[in-house]
Amino acid sequence: MPPPALLTARGGMRGPLPWTTGITAIYAAKGVIFTRRSGGQYSTPIDSDKVGFGSLLLGTGVFAIGCVLGAVAPSYWLFAGALIVIGIAALTFTNATNSLMQLSTEPSMRGRVMALRIGIALGGTPIGAPIVGWVADRFGPRWALAVGAASGFAAAAVAAAYLIQQRRHSSPPA
Repeated sequence: MPPPALLTARGGMRGPLPWTTGITAIYAAKGVIFTRRSGGQYSTPIDSDKVGFGSLLLGTGVFAIGCVLGAVAPSYWLFAGALIVIGIAALTFTNATNSLMQLSTEPSMRGRVMALRIGIALGGTPIGAPIVGWVADRFGPRWALAVGAASGFAAAAVAAAYLIQQRRHSSPPA
């Protein structure tokens, strides 16, 4: 959903648009730092010094919460605050998926795996963007952010299910 649609719904477009875009970008960069620092703390089965599914769970869950906060934000500044959360979470998730896929793949297969990942990510846009655009047009930009929140919660559920399954299989039988 384009940022102008969100800002028009909140009462302004000319002045606030550059600021909200900048806020998202600046705090997305902070997601890089967070992902790097949390690599050891949230790592799971691969290795203790690599990013694991815990970072994916954290990134998707925080992204979903940020989308919910943005959808219900009653003012411009609260919406800008939600964009900070969304920016950090989006880059945390992106960096975690890149690191996880590269570090858990055989070196001879990394290029192929990353090409497949990018193909899926970019190939999903022609499907998802019109759906979210239709939701924004039909129901308003707040509901379009709710669709983003739903996708974040769904991704977090998948990551949580994987982590639970991994812990069950890695714990010794009682």
